[in-house]
Amino acid sequence: SRVHDQVHTKESRPLMQLLTSSKFKEQFRYNQVANWKDRYIDYPTILHLILRLSKTFRDLHTPTFTEPESPGYGASDEEGRPMVPVEENRRLAVVYEMENEITRMLRAELDKAQGFFLQQVHAFEVRLGHIAEEADRLQHMKEHEADTQARTIQKADKVLERSLTHMYRQLMMLDNFAQLNYTAFTKLLEKHDEMTPFKKKAKFDALLHASALHKRPLIKQLITRTETLFANSFSEGSLSRAKAKLWQRQHDDWDWDALHIGLFVGMAVPLAAFLLLFFIGGKVEDLKYTPIDKSQYVLPVYRLFGIITLACWLWGFNVFVWHKSRINHSYIFGFDPSSTLRFHRIFKMAAFLTVLWLLSFVCYLGDSGAHFDLGIPVETWPLALALTFLCMFFCPFNFFHRSSRLLLMKTILSVIVSPFGRVTFLDFYVGDVLTSMVKSLVDFQYTVCFYTTGDFIDSVSDACNTPNKVLPPILSFLPLFWRMMQCIRIFIDTKRIHHVWRWKHMANALKYLVGFGVILFSSLHENLTTVSYSGRFFLFFPLLFSSLCPLPNQAQILMR
Repeated sequence: SRVHDQVHTKESRPLMQLLTSSKFKEQFRYNQVANWKDRYIDYPTILHLILRLSKTFRDLHTPTFTEPESPGYGASDEEGRPMVPVEENRRLAVVYEMENEITRMLRAELDKAQGFFLQQVHAFEVRLGHIAEEADRLQHMKEHEADTQARTIQKADKVLERSLTHMYRQLMMLDNFAQLNYTAFTKLLEKHDEMTPFKKKAKFDALLHASALHKRPLIKQLITRTETLFANSFSEGSLSRAKAKLWQRQHDDWDWDALHIGLFVGMAVPLAAFLLLFFIGGKVEDLKYTPIDKSQYVLPVYRLFGIITLACWLWGFNVFVWHKSRINHSYIFGFDPSSTLRFHRIFKMAAFLTVLWLLSFVCYLGDSGAHFDLGIPVETWPLALALTFLCMFFCPFNFFHRSSRLLLMKTILSVIVSPFGRVTFLDFYVGDVLTSMVKSLVDFQYTVCFYTTGDFIDSVSDACNTPNKVLPPILSFLPLFWRMMQCIRIFIDTKRIHHVWRWKHMANALKYLVGFGVILFSSLHENLTTVSYSGRFFLFFPLLFSSLCPLPNQAQILMR
């Protein structure tokens, strides 16, 4: 989140300076920690209730509740109290009910934010106690076992430094959490008193000042203890040096990742050169298989995993551009800041997959083209590549970025069941990507067919061609159907949100619905030769319409 970046960047503006800017609603949303977003007060909802209350009160056309002076309010009861007409009485009851609802929400949200804050403070206090015990144990080892346990002490030093640095940053994020919520409450009360006849700021100020979110003495004590412990352990007791080390960004992993990227790229370059030489030499067609050129049956397998590898490179490039442009993509996509992959990790993963892909392709082409003989069946190479990719993706162990793989699996599942669940921006993004990777889905179907039917063993088998006439239209239809369901779901979810033109989501759903015509006429293309000329001319117009309808929306996306 933005708060997470501010903790590490000296050049960032102070949080309170950001919060006192004019567009507080945007700043409040932008500065939230992604994995704590449900713990913040519901600022947009309460603000919306205040605006509704203000509008309802203005519609009453009465200057005040206690001394109504407008026509029709002159009558009084036996005790001299002004009598209010029945209709006005009902409308006043609605206003009072809305005011009571705002009061209940303010109290509930204050309890929620304060409860979470105190819970986290207690957890950090226990954790800091354990770290302090480890620091004392490490200091005892330095004093009495420095000669015999030098390697162990060095490793323990690094672990302790990382633990203190990570905890210090989390404490700063929690402190920012308290400041953000306290400022949000203050601004809501100010808007309430300014826009409504009810005055509750003075009453709630006492609650706010007595809450743990105000002066935050507990969190400040933990921050001071962490700085002191770090100074005594790694800065020779200097608090200024300790703070400088704790605030600076850590780039320890970048050096090793850069080394790995260079190593993998260095391995990929000669493999790519061999692949190019095989094609330029013109001997790729001289395969062992006759009379059918078996390479045309294997190329879809390599195309599938090649596109996946290319997608990793492009995603890493996107993250790199966002990082350089200071765009908080972790918050936008709802990623966990503590486990979000940085661009160099993604590049390292993409480089490793590139080496695997090139190695398998070179071995297959070289062995099948009689450039060399490795003594194993040539069908083994694409099969080994497919199994390696699948094992890395579905590996249940904490290897190869398991948290990111699990998030991708959950997101794909969420896209599939989008009509029945909440749709996030990440679901929208992955759904859009799937609509652009229809060819990869078809290649995946072909790969499964190729290796489950035994077609890769029988050199003259044609078993996978028949399903390919049926499944590709279905696989082309599914991503468009999922995106259409996502748009309909968003249309339903925005039904109760005012000031939102939600019909744009139905227009977007219509675009994907029209896209079904492209799939239909493409699948019927082989049978159009039996239709008369006039029939083909008639079918030309819906085909043209279904092809051009998505263009305005796509042009709008490109312009953005």
